[in-house]
Amino acid sequence: ATYIVFLVAMTNLRGIPALPVAATQSVLKASAEAYSYASRHPGIAPMLLLFTVTTVGTRGFVELFPGFADSVFGRGPEGLATLTSTVGLGAICGAVCMLLRPALAGLTRLVLGNTLMISLAILAFTLTNRFHVALPCVFVAGAAMTITGVGAQTLIQAAVDIRMRGRIMALYGMIFRAGPAVGAVLMGSLSGRFGLRLPLAVGALVSCGFWMWTRFKQDRIATTLEADPSAVPARNPA
Repeated sequence: ATYIVFLVAMTNLRGIPALPVAATQSVLKASAEAYSYASRHPGIAPMLLLFTVTTVGTRGFVELFPGFADSVFGRGPEGLATLTSTVGLGAICGAVCMLLRPALAGLTRLVLGNTLMISLAILAFTLTNRFHVALPCVFVAGAAMTITGVGAQTLIQAAVDIRMRGRIMALYGMIFRAGPAVGAVLMGSLSGRFGLRLPLAVGALVSCGFWMWTRFKQDRIATTLEADPSAVPARNPA
């Protein structure tokens, strides 16, 4: 039912530019072109790589809440509900922050900064057994998770060649949906031997490492992703 609002909005969109007519391609060929385009793009490639690592390494923490609420904090269903609602409140605050942003300028720095923020918040979450300390951590993680997700999607949509936009955003969506699930399954499997905290902490540390690698490329990424789309020449998707 919630999709009705989006369907109504889509039917009322005006001024959509006509897409160039392309020859029919097989799914495999179209997918291969999308991967090739993304991997060679100086801004999209590092952003998608960082997003992949952080979704697997940190975003599955919500699926681990039942174990943390019971085994780590000893709060049971009440603790689970509190953790879940707190991360949701943080996500709402993050969405409001993104809603108030007027332009693309500075968005790359914001995305990278909040990528580090979510990693550090998750790391702090794994290091405490005090419930009242864990709540601010998941609040910050929820806000940063929304800001990075919306910000990365906005940057990629603005920079991608219009002929490749659908395929690149499908790739982004696949990472967004599958990454947390893969991370949760991996960490849940390892928790039987190492406990809940260590696998999630390692994921947060790996995310911090990839953030540092991407941080050195921030200026080049920002120059590519924050440019006026109308001023950027179309790239050859082949």
